[in-house]
Amino acid sequence: MPSASQEGPTALPPISDELPDDTIKIMLATDNHIGYNERDPIRGQDSINTFKEILDLARKHDVDFILLAGDLFHENRPSRDNRASQ
Repeated sequence: MPSASQEGPTALPPISDELPDDTIKIMLATDNHIGYNERDPIRGQDSINTFKEILDLARKHDVDFILLAGDLFHENRPSRDNRASQ
């Protein structure tokens, strides 16, 4: 049950940094759709920026493994720009 300091109906408890040494931290990210609206001048970088935020969170929380489920790219043949940005 969320504490009073958390907001929203899907608020999650904070990640504990005090875990046993044999614990493996796994981050799950799904349906990133890198390249979605890439030609949009305002939102074109949103999917790439969001993916970079996922990587930053993984580093911040010292994640051992990132599981990418669903669609990583929006197109089945991503543009060179999207492939190079990774």
